[in-house]
Amino acid sequence: MNRDDLYRCRDIEMGIKSAMVVYEIKFAQVTKTTQHLSDMPKSIGKIHYDLEDLIDYYRDKIVKKQKEAEELIKAIESQFELMKDERYVSILRYYYIGSLSIKEVASKMGYEEKYTNTLKTKAIEDFEKHHTKSN
Repeated sequence: MNRDDLYRCRDIEMGIKSAMVVYEIKFAQVTKTTQHLSDMPKSIGKIHYDLEDLIDYYRDKIVKKQKEAEELIKAIESQFELMKDERYVSILRYYYIGSLSIKEVASKMGYEEKYTNTLKTKAIEDFEKHHTKSN
């Protein structure tokens, strides 16, 4: 595990959040459309099934990404266990796994944003240092 794995984890987590928003929007559209389609002739039924397929596609995509994230997070968390400074672990966990912004992390931890950013840099170095020792 190195900083690239942390970046990849953040990308996956942010992608999942983004996909969930799209899924919820599409699900609401399908629900609304389905209500209108139920009053129409049977030939419109194909549209209903196409919409259900679209919802299934988004749901499957989200589930696949969630599984990928779970595996990566498990590996990252095992490396966190080697780190001694809990502040570092918390910052990395909030930022890379929780997908919070530096401003949100700083607020959550009660630090200034600039100090949090400095700690994040040190935390990444510590994370990678433990990678070297453990392999």
